[in-house]
Amino acid sequence: MLYMDLMGSKLAVVLSFIVGERLKIKISSMFAIYCLFSVISISVDAASNELLPVDTYFDRIDEFNHVMSPDGNHLAFIRDTPTTYQLSITDLNKFDVIHETAISGKYPQELKWLSNRVLMFRIDGKIYAINRDGTDIRVLIDHIYGDKEIKYISQLRKNIKWWSLEDILRDDDEHILVRSTSVDLYESIHKINIFSGEKIDLYDGDKYKVNKWIVGSKGETALAIKYKKDRSTFYHFDEDDQKLIKMIDKNNRFIFDNSGKNHLKKRAKFVAVTSNENKIYLTENVTGDRFSLSYYDYEKDKIKLIYDDPKYDIGDSDSAPRLIVDPESKKLIGIRYTRDREETVWLDERYKKVQDEIDKIYPGKINSIIQWGSDFERILFRSYDEKSFGRKIIYIPEKGQRIVQMAHHSLALQEKMAETKVISYKTSDGKEIEAYLTLPTVAKKMKGAAKKMPLIVMPHGGPFDRSVLGYDPYTQYFASRGYAVIEPNFRGSTGYGYKHLSSGRGAIHNLMLEDIADSARWAISEELVDKDSVYIFGFSYGGYAAIMSALKYPDLYSSAFSYGAPLNIKKQMKWYKKNDFHFAYEYWDEMVLGSSSSAAFVKDISPYYQLERATIPIHIYHGEKDETIPVEHAKDLKKKLKKNGSNKNVKVTLIKSEGHTMRIKSNEIYLAEKIHKAFSTAGKSN
Repeated sequence: MLYMDLMGSKLAVVLSFIVGERLKIKISSMFAIYCLFSVISISVDAASNELLPVDTYFDRIDEFNHVMSPDGNHLAFIRDTPTTYQLSITDLNKFDVIHETAISGKYPQELKWLSNRVLMFRIDGKIYAINRDGTDIRVLIDHIYGDKEIKYISQLRKNIKWWSLEDILRDDDEHILVRSTSVDLYESIHKINIFSGEKIDLYDGDKYKVNKWIVGSKGETALAIKYKKDRSTFYHFDEDDQKLIKMIDKNNRFIFDNSGKNHLKKRAKFVAVTSNENKIYLTENVTGDRFSLSYYDYEKDKIKLIYDDPKYDIGDSDSAPRLIVDPESKKLIGIRYTRDREETVWLDERYKKVQDEIDKIYPGKINSIIQWGSDFERILFRSYDEKSFGRKIIYIPEKGQRIVQMAHHSLALQEKMAETKVISYKTSDGKEIEAYLTLPTVAKKMKGAAKKMPLIVMPHGGPFDRSVLGYDPYTQYFASRGYAVIEPNFRGSTGYGYKHLSSGRGAIHNLMLEDIADSARWAISEELVDKDSVYIFGFSYGGYAAIMSALKYPDLYSSAFSYGAPLNIKKQMKWYKKNDFHFAYEYWDEMVLGSSSSAAFVKDISPYYQLERATIPIHIYHGEKDETIPVEHAKDLKKKLKKNGSNKNVKVTLIKSEGHTMRIKSNEIYLAEKIHKAFSTAGKSN
């Protein structure tokens, strides 16, 4: 739905002044009447103190992949409807959706403008083209590559390809660069005519046994990468001799170990190559602890530090920062990474000026620029925080207009959401840990002893991952029902340096749980929460931590709730090995088990063998379609408890239609309400 934050008319200016940013004006012939109605309805809503329905917190966005046309006159996006995915086109001069076309029942990826009139998208490895007006949808590139008649199975296998877009050729309206991946996982680069479908092969991955080509903006090659036995090796392609030359430097930066065993030990990680600069961008642990961004000039054989954060990793062994490259010059202009929230560091003053301007308009929000015109005449960005998944906004600086294309929660609803603060606390051994604290809105009205509220501790999954500032429906729902919520980035979390991360090796059952417990102890010591009403809930490892914490600290927690947790570590390791998940097996062997892999240790860290001694309520939920932690974990436990005489404190529930991550809104609501019911009746003070 298209709205305007600010319009040129006097009426709009007056109304905007009255209701501020809460006013959303749909462009229509009933403009004035609609605006007046909006003012009234918003005022009534803001005055209401009633609890919002639970489904409000789990509302989802039905628009994705917003992208402006090269001339900035149109915006394309995908709309998710109950029956199909639709391509929608907005005229940014008329501020209206002009075309909507059903394109597929499967999720389309890589929506791009090939020109001002033609778009593309990818579904299941095929590339489709469609005209701006929704006509002439066609398969631009099919799985079967080649014009020759296929007579034999061997020919068929050789010609099956999965496709993705490499780049738009800005000075060529007829062609695009695409990648193809063969069944042997070799990658090739091609130039495709978007009208005729004619293909020109540029770099043959099958011929050179290359798994990834890195090419310039016009198709000139820069580098090739080969993967073999958990290692990736970089090569420079000699255009004259048509051969690959291995790239070697004194620190062996260009031979990367990709094994699960060494995944979190990596001292460097390849990020990207920008064409026309002869630079390879790396995140490197050059300080001895944190990852910084560097580049290597492979022609001059020189390395240079670009950006370092004094506290946080610029990417890490598990993730890379997003490098923002100017579409014209192909030079690096910005770095997007996570501190306590998502941050963008601009290396070009022009872009920094635009960012500062947007941040002044939407203070306190995380404003991430997505796309911009050549002269910044139109800027597409996302604005969000912990109160909403956010809005997609087209900003026109010259006219002072802000057009809201997509909005998750209304601004009136956002006012009802709870604020999240970044806090730090000290563990029992003196380590400082960062956490996110969300207090219910009712806390502001509480005084004295009444200020103390129930607490839900929400450890993140992974376990070698982290919590970030952003909208979480469970956090907001719990806060609306009067709970304080704390999300600690305990040792073993990513983003805070290698020492912080590696401290979690072999410590999922002790040190990490102790750090989590210390977050609850801090909240109690600050006299924020009721010490007799402390609960713990999480997904995946967060669920594991909830169960094990309930067993280890029954005097601290009143109840625990888990979803998708690994219950039997030995069973999970066997499952990885049986299904040839070598990386996951090595990863768990190194980081989860650490140096202790004895049968006794594995048993000791598995909830399956411990739950019969539970003394507080523990609720275990698991999706029957879980392909990460098989549902057999929960089924086996359910059988064991039944056979040995069920512990009334432990309840196991299976959800038929869900996997490791919950995706169905009704199921999320069901789970949230179950958690609220379980905790509201379990507190020692109750």
